Amino acid sequence: MHRRPRPMSNREQRIAYVRKAAKPAAFLLVYMLICRLVTGTICVAESSIGLPCPGCGLTRAWKAALHLQWREAFTWHPLFWLVPVIAAVWLGQLVWGKQKSPRWLTVFLITCFSVFLIVYVVRMVLYFPHTAPMATNPDSFTWRFVRALRWLWGKVG
Repeated sequence: MHRRPRPMSNREQRIAYVRKAAKPAAFLLVYMLICRLVTGTICVAESSIGLPCPGCGLTRAWKAALHLQWREAFTWHPLFWLVPVIAAVWLGQLVWGKQKSPRWLTVFLITCFSVFLIVYVVRMVLYFPHTAPMATNPDSFTWRFVRALRWLWGKVG
């Protein structure tokens, strides 16, 4: 006769969640390191396809903010300040919250995501492709692949 496993406590569920997230996080960090070495940026989108993502400029914005260069920080990314707020709310809910996310958290995260997308579209219209960080990356994996195909086509054709 099989015994039913005892239900996990909230603490055990959180530990299991962190363990489950550790492998993808480690993979992402390794990929970001490879991207940095090959393409010159840790941005996964910019390294892969050569186009800026909604978060492009956040690292440079935080670097400027940590040097108290607020104007420069807001120039690099006007929503840099929102990232730690999102992280704190999400981690707080993960650590102290109940199993099911409350409605306010879902509304908060969807609102933040929407604001990031709106700011991204505005920045793309105003700055793409001529102003960093909203510029193309010719060293991205996609552009390298296209150049390699063109080179091969020239050799074959």
